[in-house]
Amino acid sequence: VVHGGGICSIIDVAASMAVRTTVLPGQRTATIGLSVDFMAGAKGKEVVAEGRITRRGATLGFVAVMVRDEDGTPVAKGAGTFMIFRMEEGTRTD
Repeated sequence: VVHGGGICSIIDVAASMAVRTTVLPGQRTATIGLSVDFMAGAKGKEVVAEGRITRRGATLGFVAVMVRDEDGTPVAKGAGTFMIFRMEEGTRTD
């Protein structure tokens, strides 16, 4: 059985990778919101997460994610909100 925290991590990574396909050189992303709904227990040895951008603005990206087990059964869905910023904006100076 895949732990729910593992599913949450998979959703965050899939969403992050989806939004990162839209950033320019020198830009970075950070998760600022993540929601997860569990639908079923994952069966088998693998799960697959697919992230799709639902909206991309100048500084925010929104992504929907579906996680399926190896039989194709939906096990969780998620939504992520990401800040998009230039590297120097996300670097602490203190």
